Amino acid sequence: MGSHSSNLLTQCKAVCEARPGCSVFYPTCLEKPVGIELHTSSGQLASIFVCIMRTLFLELSWCLSYFVLYLLLSNSDMRYCEDPGCVSWITTAAFASTMARVFVYGTLKKGQPNYKHMINTAKGLAKFQGRGRTVEKYPLVIAGKYNIPYMLNIPGTGHHIAGEIYSVDEQMLQFLDEFEGCPDMYQRTLMRIQVVEWEGKGGAGEARAAADGVLECFVYSTATYPPEWVGLPYYDNYDSSGKHGLSYVLRESRE
Repeated sequence: MGSHSSNLLTQCKAVCEARPGCSVFYPTCLEKPVGIELHTSSGQLASIFVCIMRTLFLELSWCLSYFVLYLLLSNSDMRYCEDPGCVSWITTAAFASTMARVFVYGTLKKGQPNYKHMINTAKGLAKFQGRGRTVEKYPLVIAGKYNIPYMLNIPGTGHHIAGEIYSVDEQMLQFLDEFEGCPDMYQRTLMRIQVVEWEGKGGAGEARAAADGVLECFVYSTATYPPEWVGLPYYDNYDSSGKHGLSYVLRESRE
């Protein structure tokens, strides 16, 4: 591949890495760097492909042309390249443009009563990325006859809430919306999360953001709560089996 194409690849790589959660990976096809795999959690995949289409499409081999067209025309992983001279393509996540970051602080955490839903692939894909705390303080209360944890959307009051960060696909995000009774019971909003521990293997942009210490994640908090909930005890790290004695009541056990 000529130097002009290499320069264009470098330019697209720079464009991608300037976006949060995006990285570029070059596999081998006939010993030439002709493939690009993008991972993003910020909804910018389409614009990156526009860059590739405008600058590279006519200059690279059939392998890349097929790959780009495949991803543009389908909503699934690329499992292999049909050019017999190409190595296999193996992707490690669902189609990248549908991924979003979610911060969970209650019964969906590991070891908590509803964590089973996070690992149920029939409901969608949820990939554990790390642990964190809210940058802002919020009240986390346990309320109602079923002892449900709620983060009240009152920034500046309460504690920096501990929780877990996941990358989820569109199907899982839709399930979580329904599970959390969004928007009536909870509302899904973007919040800044301070990274405490990071295990994610996302793109360079996301790794950079994690290294800087703060990520934007969707969080299910509530602004539709009875006024008396503000007077309940506040917690910073929810545990259904904690000393508070308010064990969560599973939905299948409710009357």
